[in-house]
Order: sequence, then C-alpha cells, then structure tokens
Amino acid sequence: MPDQVTLLVDTFDTLKSGIPHAIVTAKKLEAKGKRMNAIRLDSGDLAYLSIQARKMLDEAGLSYVGIVASNDLDEGTILDLKAQGAKVDTWGVGTQLITAADQPALGGVYKLVEREVDGQMVPTIKISGNPEKVSTPGKKDVYRIISKGSGKAIADYICFPGEEMPPENGKLKLFNPLHPYMRKNVQNFEAIPMLEPVFMNGELVYDLPRLEEIRAYHNAQLDQFWPEYLRKLNPEIYRVNLSEAVWEVKQRMMAEFMDMHEE
Repeated sequence: MPDQVTLLVDTFDTLKSGIPHAIVTAKKLEAKGKRMNAIRLDSGDLAYLSIQARKMLDEAGLSYVGIVASNDLDEGTILDLKAQGAKVDTWGVGTQLITAADQPALGGVYKLVEREVDGQMVPTIKISGNPEKVSTPGKKDVYRIISKGSGKAIADYICFPGEEMPPENGKLKLFNPLHPYMRKNVQNFEAIPMLEPVFMNGELVYDLPRLEEIRAYHNAQLDQFWPEYLRKLNPEIYRVNLSEAVWEVKQRMMAEFMDMHEE
C-alpha cells in the first residue's frame, strides 16, 4: 500500500468497524515505515463522527492521521459543522462546487453606456423606476482604494478614463451613489486599477495565468478585506463609489430625461 493513503471508513459501521480497521491498517503501515494520510467520512453525523474518530485515532497514537469530510458539503454546512466542534482537517467539496445548486442559471444583462454620434462617443443612460437599476453612463475605469496604513481595501472607485487621482497626500472624496449624503474623504491611499484588457480588436492581448497564479491572486485579494466584509452571516456592505464627475453626468442625464417626459 502506498504512502499518503486515505481510507473511506463509513461503508458499514463507522465507529465499530471502519475506524478500528483503519487503525489496524495504519499500524501495519507504521511497521513498514509508512504513514496513513487520513480517514474519510462521507455519511452520517459528520460532527459527532469526526469528534469520536479524532479521539480514537489519538488514543491509538495516530495523531498525525487527518480526517476528511465530504457528502454534499457547502459553505453553510461547513460553517455549521465548525460551530458544532467538528474535528475535520480537510473538507471535500465536489457537487456543490461544480453544479451551482443555489443559482443554476447565470443571469447577464448588457447595458449600453455610450454610443457614437457624428464621430464622437457620447454617454447613454437607462432609466428605471428602481434606483438601483438606473445605469451609470459613459465609459469608465475602476480602481480599488487601498489604505497604505493598514493595507486593507477602503472602497472601489468608478471614474471616467483620464480623471486624475489626487496628488500625493491629497484627499479623495467618496460617496455612496444610492445615498449621496454618505460622504467620506480618504488620504494616504493607493489606487489599484481593476480593469485589464483581454481582447483588443479581436486579438488576445492578455497572458493567461497558471492555476497556481490564479489561486495566489485570489488569496491576496481576500487578504485586502477586513473580516467583517467576508463573514458568512450579515456581512458589512463594501463601498462602491462614483467619482464626482461620473455622479454629475448621471444626475444631469436623469434630469434631462425627466424634463423631456414631463406631462
């Protein structure tokens, strides 16, 4: 039997058969200078079984043997199991990862933000009775505003291309587009561009990263956010702000629309 083997222990009786036999196997591997990697639980009460399994393994001197849990796990189930004190080292997430069970269809909406008129690109806007569905006109850039002090994200900032950021130690005014009275000035920040061309004129201009690079980038991005934004239950809302120029154009175009459609 090879090193680093993981044994499924819940085929018959987990506590009376599966784990005891796994312990016997692990001891035989030790006698040959090898080590079992883990046992796997794929059914039953995963919290209770993992706690009992950890106790049995430790008492047998197999504290190095890990416990893998699976069985249609998702982030909610994992959170509940952790709250119950489950002794799980590795979570096996398969079905819920690849099937998008909570959102089987990906909805996409295309909204025109500018059009060419007499050789010039002019902004367009979609008006809706729901404020959150009113589009933001014009071609835009997006920046992530990072505090130089904490290294954490403060907000995302949407502006027109060519807008200048404040000079060193200057103030950047942020306000909520749905609640413009909520304003904040930030200093000592770094503006990280979030948009990067992938195709230009039908040609691929982006170097596709390797899987390891994607994983490292993902983890680095998560590290930029405070825990209150990442928690599963009642997360804090992350700010996405418009520049003053973008806000003014949006307000002007909404006002022009209302003037044209007055009864």
